[in-house]
Amino acid sequence: MVIVISVSAFLMFASVFRVRITYAPVDLEIKPYSAVTSYQCPSKKPGRAKNDKGDNMEWYLRDSRNKFNFTNLHDAKFDGWGLSFDHVKDSLRPWKVKAFVPYLKSGDSIYESACGSGLNLLLTLEVLLENNITSITVSGNDYLEKSIYRANQIWGSPSIVRHKGSLCVGDSTNLSFVPSSTFDLVYTGYLDPLLDPLNLLPFNATAEEQGCSSVERCNSELAQEKNISMQERKAQEDWTASWVLEMIRIAKPGAPVIVETIQQSICRYQRGWGGVDQVWWKTAILGYGLDVDPESIVLKPSGVFKERYNVLMKKNK
Repeated sequence: MVIVISVSAFLMFASVFRVRITYAPVDLEIKPYSAVTSYQCPSKKPGRAKNDKGDNMEWYLRDSRNKFNFTNLHDAKFDGWGLSFDHVKDSLRPWKVKAFVPYLKSGDSIYESACGSGLNLLLTLEVLLENNITSITVSGNDYLEKSIYRANQIWGSPSIVRHKGSLCVGDSTNLSFVPSSTFDLVYTGYLDPLLDPLNLLPFNATAEEQGCSSVERCNSELAQEKNISMQERKAQEDWTASWVLEMIRIAKPGAPVIVETIQQSICRYQRGWGGVDQVWWKTAILGYGLDVDPESIVLKPSGVFKERYNVLMKKNK
């Protein structure tokens, strides 16, 4: 007797029983991507970013120094989080299925702002493949040259099923080298916050020192300190908007724009690194001119860290 089972049913079985699936390499040739997604990476490195201070970038560089087993990337540590690829993928899968799968079809293009070493792009494509969405062209940027070098290594590996666009060194607040209204979906796996939003501490202050300084102001009873805390919160919101405005710009009209694992403001969640509160997103549409449909905004727990959340919104048509 021959039993016939659909691909989707098999993948569901594998997910439930945690069977690791090894996809046979197919379509190994990197095909020329269409003129729509074709652009050149900047020839010059970006200037120092506002969030590049003290040891803030050390978290990401630490994992970039580790040797990757390109034949088994599922064992790789995830960009500064100290978590394995498989753990993050399992945690994000429900979100990816709800926020990515319904809006993409085979042959579409996606862009990740601050893509790190490219592992979030890889797990995203694996989830899409589990849902019969194939031939996705991936592009992205990261501020750290070492991370982009690693990303291009990963996406140049013959064991990866992919269509590779451009993975460039670039500041996520200035993606002027990327054409407007280009991608079918734009997202970031993490929007890195400003740890010392007003630059009140010495340049060599550690990330911990920067965070503790802001928390102290959150809890202060002094009017001057409270005022500074409010200014820091506004600076953090301005920083977030500068990222998101660029993501919206390069998305096609009507396309999803997604921010994953973002944190609440540091005064609301004082054990974190800072971010924006969930209520900020709708107010930002008017406050910063975000070109998105306010009714499209969806906020959900991140799935990876209980204190963080994900945002889905759609660019206006």
